[in-house]
Amino acid sequence: MSEIDRLRVENQRLSDEVKRLVTTEVQLYEVQEHLDGQMSAYRHLYELGKKFNTTVDLTTILQLAAKFVLYELNFERCLFLLKQSGANSFSIETMDGYYNDAESTVIARLALPTASLALAPLYAGVERVLCLPDCRRSELTSLRRLIGMDEYVVLPLGGEPKNPIRLLVAGNTAGQAPYQRRVVQEGEALLGLANLASQTSTAINNANFYQALEWERQSLEEKVRERTRELSRSLEELRAAQDRLIQTEKLASLGQLTAGIAHEIKNPLNFINNFSALSAELVDELGEVLKPAPLNDLMRQETDEIAKLLKGNLEKVVQHGKRADSIVRNMLMHSRDGSGDRRTVDINTLVGESLKLAYHGARAEKRVIQIRLEQDFDPAAGEAELLPQEITRVLLNLISNGFYAAMKRKAEDDLEGYEPALTAATRNLGDRVEIRIRDNGAGIPSEVREKMFNPFFTTKPPGEGTGLGLSLSFDIVVKQHAGLIEVDTQPGKFTEFRVILPRSAPAGKAEAHT
Repeated sequence: MSEIDRLRVENQRLSDEVKRLVTTEVQLYEVQEHLDGQMSAYRHLYELGKKFNTTVDLTTILQLAAKFVLYELNFERCLFLLKQSGANSFSIETMDGYYNDAESTVIARLALPTASLALAPLYAGVERVLCLPDCRRSELTSLRRLIGMDEYVVLPLGGEPKNPIRLLVAGNTAGQAPYQRRVVQEGEALLGLANLASQTSTAINNANFYQALEWERQSLEEKVRERTRELSRSLEELRAAQDRLIQTEKLASLGQLTAGIAHEIKNPLNFINNFSALSAELVDELGEVLKPAPLNDLMRQETDEIAKLLKGNLEKVVQHGKRADSIVRNMLMHSRDGSGDRRTVDINTLVGESLKLAYHGARAEKRVIQIRLEQDFDPAAGEAELLPQEITRVLLNLISNGFYAAMKRKAEDDLEGYEPALTAATRNLGDRVEIRIRDNGAGIPSEVREKMFNPFFTTKPPGEGTGLGLSLSFDIVVKQHAGLIEVDTQPGKFTEFRVILPRSAPAGKAEAHT
């Protein structure tokens, strides 16, 4: 072989080698580009996974997944459909992509039957359903109008392998298909969708698990709160029972003290009544003895006047002695009832007796009291189970305060045409009964209303009030009888105490309103 032929052959060999290297380099670039695309897709999926890990909100997870389909996998439209529990169709849960208003409204109402032939492959275990642009299968093409996509891919999400509870649908319309990633039989887009479906299913399961834990936590917290409320109610009832027991013991001791004092008063009072009546008779006998005595007219006239005056004084002593005896007798009667036992009493009778007792007590104390008493008793007020002696003590206190306020206003204001008045009223409230004591005195200032039930607080001058009356009344009505006291007043016009008592024995503690 000549040198020229040899060079020609070598030249041809080198040219073929160069062509082979160029082809290999092109292939390497293609592989590198494919690998770069896959790395980019995995990197985006990795970033999406990190976003999934930052939330347990189901709506946020689905929105993130839909945006990945649109902006990373470059499909035009994306739908997530959910099969509701007990339903036989899938409905729209999340939708995203390029839809006009009319399309959005129609697709938002989509109800895809679970028995649709297009979904049958999923129930048979196929991992996805594709409808390509050239597809002519009627069961697949029938979905195009429903979901608004001319080419699409459907993947199952969650649930059992052959019984999904969600569907991921991605695809394009015919008009936008040339500008978006096409739906093909194989390729990176389908791989990306499969990976996305796997990650989304995991995120959804995590969210459901967290929500189940959160629900269980809230349920346990509610049970703890309910148990705490029950314990608090039990503690309040125990405290109320303790308060009622303490008040009963205090008032029982006070009743015993009242009975003792009344007994001590009754003995000298009997002597006063007996000897005053006897002295009046002795005055008459003295007159009979002095008749035959040799007295001039002037001395006899003076003697008769003195005897008459003395007899009148003794009659007044007898009269007031009988009134005092009536008061003591009522005190003994109420103290004898003070055994601490509840009993059923007629409300109208109780209020009426308390009004009379308070009036006689005021007359005995002030000697002269001019006040108009009014009664407005509801015939249907009926009976109530209570501690009569203690409620009587409350009513005596409220009525006495009303007398004091009305008479004080008359003495201080000297209003023309003003007449002191006090009204006692009752009213049937069904399972409760109302007692109202109203006076037309000067009313109660707002600064006094805030402290009026405090122990030892009083506006009366020293020696006229201890400041315990309203405090004890509050304890008797609220703590012992589970009732309430409301105070309505208008300075310069009136004050009304409203006592509301349950008809049966209290089960807890009530409130007082001022």
